[in-house]
Amino acid sequence: MAFRAPLVWSKRLREACKDGLDPLEALQRWRGAPEDPEGGAIATDAPEGEAENKEALKELANPGYVDPLKDFFTKEPTWPDGTPIDRRKVRETLGPLKIPETDYPASTDGPVRYFPVVLQGKVVGYLWASVTDDAAHWQDRGDAGALGKNAGVPWVQRLSEAGEEGLTPLQALRKWKGAPEDPRGGAIPADAEEREAPSLRALQELTGDYPASTDQAVRYFPVVLQGRTVGYLWASVTEDAASFLARPDAGAAGEGARTVWEQRLHEAVKDALTSLQALHKWRGDPEDPRGGAIPDKAKEREAPSLHALEDIANE
Repeated sequence: MAFRAPLVWSKRLREACKDGLDPLEALQRWRGAPEDPEGGAIATDAPEGEAENKEALKELANPGYVDPLKDFFTKEPTWPDGTPIDRRKVRETLGPLKIPETDYPASTDGPVRYFPVVLQGKVVGYLWASVTDDAAHWQDRGDAGALGKNAGVPWVQRLSEAGEEGLTPLQALRKWKGAPEDPRGGAIPADAEEREAPSLRALQELTGDYPASTDQAVRYFPVVLQGRTVGYLWASVTEDAASFLARPDAGAAGEGARTVWEQRLHEAVKDALTSLQALHKWRGDPEDPRGGAIPDKAKEREAPSLHALEDIANE
């Protein structure tokens, strides 16, 4: 609920902004409106409160909450022998390292090492790092649903920070093992075993979903919600990869549609459909209020690569 409700209210606030309402008018706009099945409602008689600042509001929402990672990250992280994990502090002995400008690349063709990430006693995904290049990223489990996707947000942020610190992907992978569980991202247990998969695709197969990336050509359909294209459902021409690509200009509507289509693809995996069979499965179906629809007359198109489709989405 905490994952989906913000999508509803974000969309409403964007609509209020387009309608020319100021922030306070937007705040009061939905008071007494019917309850949304995912976003909830503001009761008609709800008193309008005031907080001194956003931090005070956070305390009101989560009284006494203390970030379990706050003190962990203020300590100087070191390896068991006392060597600083931050390579910049030992550059003379370890030699130069090419530091990514932002995040580590999110895909690789080589083997990967990974740790399971546990949230509320359930494995929701994997933090992985390439053995042979500078790639590292998060892979959620399809059966973890929104919980797994939501958990990936803080892990990608941590990887970005690790890259800025000059850590190699494998150093970043091991940095948070044994850290306290984050209420959103979960934790890598202290006794977790570091494992290796022969490829990123092999790791993705552990998630119970089609791989969400490919270097090959892809076929795709536009997904339309309320008359607007919010993204594209795609499938690889030569591999069993498929996913939903949201258009950046679709905002919260695109992200909401992503949840629907990824759940549908997860169900298609269970039905043993190939990615191309899954691509055609929902063409002409009625429009879902959150996910939209692939129009019956939509033309199946092909892009030379997933990157080329991303360029189309950004047009």
